[in-house]
Amino acid sequence: MRSLIDPPGFWLSSLTKRIPDSDVVPLTSRVGAEIRGVRLGGDLSDAAIAAINQLLLKHKVIFFRGQEHLDDAEQELFARRLGNLVPHPTQGPAAGTASILNLDSGRGGGRADQWH
Repeated sequence: MRSLIDPPGFWLSSLTKRIPDSDVVPLTSRVGAEIRGVRLGGDLSDAAIAAINQLLLKHKVIFFRGQEHLDDAEQELFARRLGNLVPHPTQGPAAGTASILNLDSGRGGGRADQWH
């Protein structure tokens, strides 16, 4: 993993070897990062999962683009490796899942009808 935000001595340098062939790109100075070049799935090592979890804790929000190969069940399996899943308190999950919510910005004219 190559980091674009690795100042000397920063903790992220210890994570760079755990997610091969990927880049971590911060999106703002305070929150959010994109992890590029990783293919999510059951074959990720425990070390890679630990590195992803640390990046999530550091950046609060992480994005993985191009993960169309994951179905809902595989998405849940990956998410469980990061920790316990907590279902939404008022909305039921998608059919056949325990915690997946269907989000569609096209419904309601692209506007939310409630706070996230």
